[in-house]
Amino acid sequence: MVSSFDKRLRPAPWRNAARDFCETLVKEEFHRIKRLPPYVFAEVNRLKAQARARGADIIDLGMGNPDMPAPAHIVDKLVETLNKPRTHRYSASKGIPGLRKAQAA
Repeated sequence: MVSSFDKRLRPAPWRNAARDFCETLVKEEFHRIKRLPPYVFAEVNRLKAQARARGADIIDLGMGNPDMPAPAHIVDKLVETLNKPRTHRYSASKGIPGLRKAQAA
């Protein structure tokens, strides 16, 4: 006899159908993704790993992760900005005019 608890552990029948639908959608609708070139940093990492495996001494000058904390004045400004209610909304679709002008300059 199957308890009600055991029945809850079984996947719902619709889950398989949803999974199958998503897999089909990805295969059919996103076929263009297969034509995209490989992600450049993944390729660089693959090549570095191959060279290191052959014993090459690699000096990596690529992008990395910070090893020091952000300067306090930058963190303070971020906190100040995040505490302003007007920053809690989405920006306009064309961007923020003042920011766009500053970036263009």
